Formats: sequence, C-alpha cells, structure tokens
Amino acid sequence: MGSQESTLSDDMVFDILTRLKSLETLDACKLVCKGWEEMIYESSFMPLYCRRSRMLSGFFIQDMIDNKFFSMFAAIDGSTTSSDVSIARLPDDTKILASCNHGILCCLRRSGKNYH
Repeated sequence: MGSQESTLSDDMVFDILTRLKSLETLDACKLVCKGWEEMIYESSFMPLYCRRSRMLSGFFIQDMIDNKFFSMFAAIDGSTTSSDVSIARLPDDTKILASCNHGILCCLRRSGKNYH
C-alpha cells in the first residue's frame, strides 16, 4: 500500500481552531507551526472563536478624558446592556493596569489605595 500525504486546507484548520473549547488548547496550538500562530492572531479569529465557544461576554474599553479614566463594557453580541456582567460598572476614575486572556483585570483607583 502506498502512502498518501493528506493535508487540511487553511480554511479547515481555521474552522477547527475556532471550535476549540479550551484556551489552554488554543495556546498549545500556537506552538504547532508559525502558520497556525498567525491564523490565531488574525483579527477575524477571536470574534468568531468567542461566539462559538461562548467563553467571552465582551471587552472593556478604557479612555481618558480631561485627565480622568472612563471604562465601558462592549458586549460581543452587540447588546448595549451589561447587566449580566457585574464588574462592567467599574467605579469612576478607575484605571485598568493589566488584563489577561482569562478575564482577570488589575485596576487602580485614582487615590492609589484601592485595587480591584
């Protein structure tokens, strides 16, 4: 029997990767090859991944106006309500210092004494 090499198209790999249920597995897939890593970092990948996995509700957006920080929550599904996300109402003038892929935010109030 002769061996026949079979490969998946980029579209098929993209579709499979957007259906993974674990961020840890997705992180491991970045190490498979440069092409997969680039695919995962494409701007169209994460919104589709989030819709399919339902792991992400939305994003925090922060701006500074008149030397004050303002945060708002933008839901993935396009809804304007954020009642399901209790942390969506950050106290006024709270600066987001850091965040990670797993939904952890490190915030600091203007007084410099309150961490959230």
